[in-house]
Amino acid sequence: MHDNPLVEVRPSDLTNDPLIISSNDDMIAINSALTVDLTGQVAADTLAGRFFSGIGGQVDFIRGAARSRRGKPIIALPSTARDGTVSRIQPMLEAGSGIVTSRGDVHYVVTEYGVADLWGRNIRERATALIDIAHPDFRAELLVGAKARRYVFPDQRAPRTRAPLEESSVRLGTGALVRIRPLHMADEDRLKDLFYRLSSDSTYQRFMAHKKRHPHEEMLDLVDVDYESTMALVATHEGEESPELIAMARYDVDPATRLGDVALVVVDAWQGKGVGTLIFRRLAELARDRGVLGFIADVLVQNGRMLAIFNKSGLRVESVLEAGVYRVRMTFE
Repeated sequence: MHDNPLVEVRPSDLTNDPLIISSNDDMIAINSALTVDLTGQVAADTLAGRFFSGIGGQVDFIRGAARSRRGKPIIALPSTARDGTVSRIQPMLEAGSGIVTSRGDVHYVVTEYGVADLWGRNIRERATALIDIAHPDFRAELLVGAKARRYVFPDQRAPRTRAPLEESSVRLGTGALVRIRPLHMADEDRLKDLFYRLSSDSTYQRFMAHKKRHPHEEMLDLVDVDYESTMALVATHEGEESPELIAMARYDVDPATRLGDVALVVVDAWQGKGVGTLIFRRLAELARDRGVLGFIADVLVQNGRMLAIFNKSGLRVESVLEAGVYRVRMTFE
């Protein structure tokens, strides 16, 4: 580096200044950790009173990246330690473990099993999101620990399997960027919010009933998917911090016919913009990859937008009208 005009060496009180870090757009800060508890607290230098490193610039870069335009502060760690015998995600930190980054500063926690977006989430949502990315061998144990500390409801279920990592972002004709991803167990409250934002007409078309309540038990069933015989996708508007869900599509396969009973909903403000078409096409791709032969659906006769999505999907569509309801059958052949 000596006399190299391409290299500029500055002291850490400048390079680690969160204000200066945040002045750089698209700042992605990736920091490691020794362990993370179910509330999102990060131990990065000390475990049980034993020091492994110094604090370094973790907090500086987490805070700086969080304030950067389009920045992302990330805590990344393997899901296990000691040859897979210990979970790095724990119900609570061991005594003597130093908290380097507080739960209030944490945004994204990443393991080889996925991403937990903790920003703006309550303790129950944080716990379920972190259990979702823990090693499968420890998820049941972590759920027991979460229930013992009353972080989650007594009937909370553990994720049945690893969610597929396939995600896609598509720009609509309106210019809006929409992200389509698998539904997670931690999305329960966001999904409930989606349903409560529907108009009475959209609610009736989705549920074929005038529903005014969406209790916890109903939501728990909807987010409990195995990504094989049941699959659920959601759509969000990219560019928003902790974005709301704007659409959901789900199928449940009948093992006797290998056809998936499909349901789809888009919030009113996003209807007619192509979101329903995008999420249904993605759902059909995943279904075909998993050996599903097609879909069946009941659609009210006045739900013209849903019928248009099905008829333009490229699937072979057959429908029969009975008492104001179309019985629709769609197959890949």
